[in-house]
Amino acid sequence: MIELEKALLLTVLSLSSWSLLALLLDKRGQRDINRYLALLLAALCIPQIYFYSRLLVPPDGVFALALIAQAVIWLKGPFLWMMVLQAIGRPPHLPWLHFFPFLLVVILLLLKPDWLFIAGQLGLLQAIVYLLLSLRNLLTARARLAHIYREYPNTSYFWLLWVIAGLLVMLLVDFVLMGLIFIYQIVLLEAITLVSWIMSGYLLSVAFFSVYRPRIFFHEDWQSESSPAINESIDPPLTAEKSWRELDESLAQQLALQLEQLMREESLYRQGELSLAQLAARLGVSVHQASELLNVHLGVNFYDYLNRYRLDYACSLLRNPSCEWRILDIVFESGFSNKNSFYRCFRATYGMTPADYRNQQLARALGATAV
Repeated sequence: MIELEKALLLTVLSLSSWSLLALLLDKRGQRDINRYLALLLAALCIPQIYFYSRLLVPPDGVFALALIAQAVIWLKGPFLWMMVLQAIGRPPHLPWLHFFPFLLVVILLLLKPDWLFIAGQLGLLQAIVYLLLSLRNLLTARARLAHIYREYPNTSYFWLLWVIAGLLVMLLVDFVLMGLIFIYQIVLLEAITLVSWIMSGYLLSVAFFSVYRPRIFFHEDWQSESSPAINESIDPPLTAEKSWRELDESLAQQLALQLEQLMREESLYRQGELSLAQLAARLGVSVHQASELLNVHLGVNFYDYLNRYRLDYACSLLRNPSCEWRILDIVFESGFSNKNSFYRCFRATYGMTPADYRNQQLARALGATAV
């Protein structure tokens, strides 16, 4: 039985190491998401290494590893927070600061092992704070998350949602276990081991899907341009004959320059959930005035205006030899409301598929380099 446990633990550790390396070397996915997931897998390997040490050095294993494994609770909250910020499109600044308490706790426990129970309680409180902050951000950005889930399956952000779900479940289970430990004053090692096994297997599966993106769960051909597109609500056109126009030419020119500045400097077009009302608020005008600016003075409707910038951005990524992202990830990063809109717009503009365009541009770049 012990030899079987050793074999299983070595298998999990080997798969975790392979997945970690695959995530770090994957150039077709989102680099920051892959890094956080790789670090999370590495953190979850710590309890597995400790469990393996208990089989080698029975019954308690390597004491230092036990202390470090108990301190992993200080990592789960920060990891959840980082993943949520990535999912809602707000990458964290100075993320390493959130992991600094873990290092301090490890040093403290190595010096003062008798503080283990207090460190666990404080780690639980820290995790609760991160959980509440994460839930608030998830609720605030629920429209974006629903958009990712419905319109962009099998992308880096789609699998990130599954990582976040796993972390939420993991923290909730930790709360229950810590509560039982506090009530009964015993370490439920078997339960902790079982939870660690389950979560390691779950995250390993998500890591595999994130890197290799199997289409077995997704029946549609996402490169197809014939699938029905989602209707985009286009603002009603305003004609120049309307006598109740609110913008004179001078003000319209100022607003047009301000609008272009917002697109160029802040890349508002990359916000897939951007609405005409939100754009009007950024310009400091009413929805009707924003619609008039686009339809009458610029001669284009809201979505066509945004898609022009989105298409330019997507093409810049497709032309970039160092960008190896999957096309579906490029579509999402460019801000298109759905993949069908992107393919329809791309075909109408360039008369070819994005894959053909990328191959053509890369061939030209290689030809120019050879010359």
